[in-house]
Amino acid sequence: MKGLHMIELMLKLLTYEPYEKVSGNEKDYIDKVLSEKITSDTVVTNKEYIIYDELFREFMDFLNYSSKGILWKSIQWNSLGWLRDWKNKYYPVNDGMIDGREIYPVLFKKISFFILVEAHKGDSKKKNTEMSDKEFIQAVGLRENIFNKWHISPRYRKKVNRDSYSYITLSRNGKKQPYLTTAIKRVYYEAGRQEAEENLIDSDTTTEWVAPKLNQLPRFIDVFAGTGTVAASVGANESVVNDIDVGVACFLYSMSHDSKEVRQRLAQLHNNFVSRDLSEGKELYTVNDWQKHKKNYEQYINNQKFEDVMIRLRNNYVYIHNQYVQATTGVVLNFDNATAKDIEMFYDIGVAWMFLNSFKQKQDRGNQFNTIDMDIEAYMKYLRNVLMVKYKDDKKYKKYHQQDASDATFLEKYRLKKSQVKFEKGIKYMDSLKNTIVKNEDFDTVIQGYSDGFIYLDSPYFLTTDYTVPFQDEEHKDMLDNLRCVDFYWLFSMQYKKINTDKFKKSEFTKKRKSYQEAGHPLIKNYDCYYNGFVKPFVIKSEMNMLYYETDASKNIEDNNLWVLFFYYKSNNKEMMICNFDSRRNIPYAFEGDKEIGHHIEIMPYNEFLTHLRNRKKSSYNELRTEAHNWRKNDIIKNYASGAWV
Repeated sequence: MKGLHMIELMLKLLTYEPYEKVSGNEKDYIDKVLSEKITSDTVVTNKEYIIYDELFREFMDFLNYSSKGILWKSIQWNSLGWLRDWKNKYYPVNDGMIDGREIYPVLFKKISFFILVEAHKGDSKKKNTEMSDKEFIQAVGLRENIFNKWHISPRYRKKVNRDSYSYITLSRNGKKQPYLTTAIKRVYYEAGRQEAEENLIDSDTTTEWVAPKLNQLPRFIDVFAGTGTVAASVGANESVVNDIDVGVACFLYSMSHDSKEVRQRLAQLHNNFVSRDLSEGKELYTVNDWQKHKKNYEQYINNQKFEDVMIRLRNNYVYIHNQYVQATTGVVLNFDNATAKDIEMFYDIGVAWMFLNSFKQKQDRGNQFNTIDMDIEAYMKYLRNVLMVKYKDDKKYKKYHQQDASDATFLEKYRLKKSQVKFEKGIKYMDSLKNTIVKNEDFDTVIQGYSDGFIYLDSPYFLTTDYTVPFQDEEHKDMLDNLRCVDFYWLFSMQYKKINTDKFKKSEFTKKRKSYQEAGHPLIKNYDCYYNGFVKPFVIKSEMNMLYYETDASKNIEDNNLWVLFFYYKSNNKEMMICNFDSRRNIPYAFEGDKEIGHHIEIMPYNEFLTHLRNRKKSSYNELRTEAHNWRKNDIIKNYASGAWV
C-alpha cells in the first residue's frame, strides 16, 4: 500500500496534453506503473526504463508528492534545473536536431505542459508565479516555437486556472459557488477551443498547426442568469445574461451599465430609509404587528426608541416591496431600444430588487419576501457585507459598524455618500459584467436567438420550491426538447436525485403541483423520466385519470455524446452537470489530494450514468461519483497509448 500513490500521479499526468501515441519502452514503463509493478518503493534497474523513471521520480520530488497528494503551496515553480539537467543528459541539443517532436518522450512533453498550466498554484496571489512559455523554454533549454511543433497551447488551461470568481453578496438562493464556476469555466473554454480548432481545420489558408487564440472564444450565454455570478466569473469576451424575472433583469442591467449610478441610488435609498417614513403615514407594519414579533427581541423590551425604529424600518421595508411589486407587474422590458424614461425605470427596479434581496431569511422560504427579515442587526450586516461601507476615519468606521443594536438612534444619524459604497467584491463583479448584453426573455427565445454561442442553463431545479417566477413541468419538458440533437455546445446544471424521486412530503409546493395536474397539465413523473428526457423525446400518458410526461421507450438512447460531471465539495451538495461534448481535455484526473485546489471534477459518459442508475436504482451521489472516477481510471489505462483524449 505504501507505494500506490505513484500510479495516481501517473494517471493525472496522462490527462494533460499532448495526446500522442505512446509505444516501445516508454509505454512498457508507464504500463508497469499503472499495473503497480513499479511503485515509489521499486528500484528500477532495467536500463531501458531508467530514462523515464528518472524523469518521473524527479517530477514527483519537484511536486513534493506523497501518499497525501501534491503539496501545491510548497512547490518552487521556478526551480527547473532538474528538468533541464535531465533533458541535457538524455537529449542534448545539437545541430542535427530538427525540432524535438519525434525525439522527446511523451512524458517529458506532458510534464512540460503540466508545469506551464499549473505554475500559479504555488501562490495564486502573486502575479509572477504564472510562468510564460518563453520563461519555461529558456529555463529548460528548448527551442523557440517548440510548443507549436508539439501541437500544444497552454493559454486555454492557464486562463481557466486563474481565479476569477466574482460575485456580489446577496441573500438569495441559487448563487454558484467557486468550485462550480471553475467547472463551468473548464467546460466553456474547452468548447471554445474545440470550435476554434474546427474553424482552423476548415480554413483553406491553414497549412500548419496553429494554436487557437483566446479571442476566438464563443459568446457565453447564461439563459437563467440570476445574479450574474457565473457570467462575471467565466471571463468570456462577450456575454449575454438573461432572466425572465423583471427585477433580476433590471438588476443585471444596472450593474453592467453604470456602477456610479447604482452607488448613488443605494446611498440615497439608505439615507431616506433610516431617517423618515417613506410611506407618508401608511401603516403597512403596525404596532400590533410588532406586538406579535417582539418576543424575538426580549432584550430590548421597554426600549421605546428601539421599538419605534424597528416599526419604521419594517414599515419602510414593506413599502419598498409593495412599490417594487407594483412597478414590475405586467412590465415588458426592452433593453435594446430603451428611452431615458425606460433607463430610469431599470435603475429604480434594479436597485429595489437588490435592496430587497440583501437581507438573510429568518425562515427558509425560497427567496420569498417576509417582513421579519428586516431588523436593526440585519441592517447593520447589510451596511457591512453588501454595501461594504468605508470611512477614511477608522474611529468613525468602528462607531457605525460595531454599534450595539440596542441603541437604535445611530441609524437615524447615519448618512452615506456614493463614494462610501465600495462593493469591494462588487466592483470586480461590475467590471466583469461591463457592456454585457442583458435580456428579459423566455429560455426558448434566448436559445434560438443565440444558438451560435455557448449555452449555459441553470434553470430552477426540477422538483424544487417555486421561485418568484414559477418554472413548471411543461417548461422543463420544453427545455429538454430544445437540447436534444442540436449543433451548439451547451452545459446544464442540476442537482442529483435518485431516479424514483417524484414528490416530497406534504407541502404547499406538492399541493401546487397536484392542483396544476388536476387542471389538465401533465407532470414529469419522476427523476428517472427527467434523466431520460435528455436523450429521448417525451410522450403524454394517462394514469388514474392524471396526465404524465414519460419518455418514448422505443427510442434508442445509445447514440449521443452527452457527459455528466460530479464534484467533491466539503458540504453535502449534490450538484451535477451535463454537457453535449467531450470536455475531458480541460478536466484533469482527480484524486483525494486535489479537493482543495479545484481538481475535484469526475466525468463519465451519460450512457454509463444511465446504465448505472438502471442497474442500481438506489445509487447515492457518492456511489455515482466513485463510479465516474473508476470509469475514467479504467479508460485512461485502456486508451492512453492510442493518443486519444483520456
